[in-house]
Amino acid sequence: MNNIMNYVTQIIIIPLATFTLERIYDFYKDKKNFKVCLNNLSREIDYNITPGVGNLKVPFKIKAHENLINIFEKNLSNDICNLLTQIIKNAPITQSEKNYNISPGSIKSLENQLKNFIKNYID
Repeated sequence: MNNIMNYVTQIIIIPLATFTLERIYDFYKDKKNFKVCLNNLSREIDYNITPGVGNLKVPFKIKAHENLINIFEKNLSNDICNLLTQIIKNAPITQSEKNYNISPGSIKSLENQLKNFIKNYID
């Protein structure tokens, strides 16, 4: 009987406990990474909406935007994903010689919308 309990412990309980602890660790690691990404994004948004940013000499920063959507796209709402995608796609265009009628003001407007979504998302 004692051998059976040892066997059950080694085969079932220990792997199950290990699996559970790994999932808990992954959850907290992802949560921490998500918070770091949102903080980086908030700083980047604040920079991008500053007057004077968004021209050939002072380009928009979109690295945190790209990181957030690449890492956490499945966890974000469609509205936030759409805003991120528009900003990532259009911000470099405003800084090119031919801006294809996309003004820096339109990117700043999208950034303000994104900032509001993030505030609501966090709260």
